[in-house]
Amino acid sequence: MEISLDEIKESESISISRWKSDKYLSENIMSVYSETSVIEAKKWIKKCNSDCSQKLFGIFIGSKKDSKLIGITRLMYIDSFSLNCEFGIYIGESKFTGKGLGKKATQKTLDIAFNQMNMNKVYLKANASNLKAINLYNQIGFINEGLLKKHYFRNQLFHDIKLMAIENNK
Repeated sequence: MEISLDEIKESESISISRWKSDKYLSENIMSVYSETSVIEAKKWIKKCNSDCSQKLFGIFIGSKKDSKLIGITRLMYIDSFSLNCEFGIYIGESKFTGKGLGKKATQKTLDIAFNQMNMNKVYLKANASNLKAINLYNQIGFINEGLLKKHYFRNQLFHDIKLMAIENNK
């Protein structure tokens, strides 16, 4: 199954609203859970698309004419001086998880970061207990750069956060 990355339009706000309102998904991506209306999702998309310190991409399957949004990737905290940024991803449509699409989307996002934006380094934060994600990042070439102990509070517990990064091989 092939994927493409493209700008998320405000017309995709129904999917974004549903994903942001998914408690399980928000826990996996270390996001604060809250019920999100379609109107709030539209505002979030508009804000992200106009913020020059980040790039938001939709992960789409299908042809350009008949594509379906299944998730997002983001390059955030873009530092044009030090040439680094933070990476984030999620597949919002659960029936598309475990099919290698997250790996493809990560690789395409890294290609944009390194070859279009000329970044030197892309880093990420992952819940240390999310071994599936950490294994994926290791396969792609991310290396461990550190551990933030008891850094993230969720479900009445503090969780460790793994810091990982990949450098441009130019």
